Amino acid sequence: MAPVFFAFRLMVGLGLLMLGQGVASLLLRWRKRLYISRRWLWACVLMTPAGFLAMLSGWTVTEVGRQPFTVYGLLRTADSLSSVSRAQVVGSTWLILGFYLLVFAIGLWVLLRLLREPPHRGEAGPQPTLPDETGGS
Repeated sequence: MAPVFFAFRLMVGLGLLMLGQGVASLLLRWRKRLYISRRWLWACVLMTPAGFLAMLSGWTVTEVGRQPFTVYGLLRTADSLSSVSRAQVVGSTWLILGFYLLVFAIGLWVLLRLLREPPHRGEAGPQPTLPDETGGS
């Protein structure tokens, strides 16, 4: 029971952290500090794997959680399986693959459009550093 217990709490906790991150980013954007707050940017970097970890935790809750019921005969093996046909699995796989290919193609098209035009004389370059939260550099 421990893996399911802790995986569920990890999944919910990470979901709440991601929700809080979204609300905090709206607040920082409203205050015009979204891109200059170093602590916030580091928090975003640290939260990068949160979605993936929450998804794995949810999978653990689903798969590990049903095993004891099947093993001890409280749930038939036929009832333990998902009621998804082979055609649905293949169809959803192709749909997801097509969606990601479309997103990749659009991203590549935008990138190539941006790179097609050379830089202009006097154009501002990238900032060497971000200003700190006090407004200095």
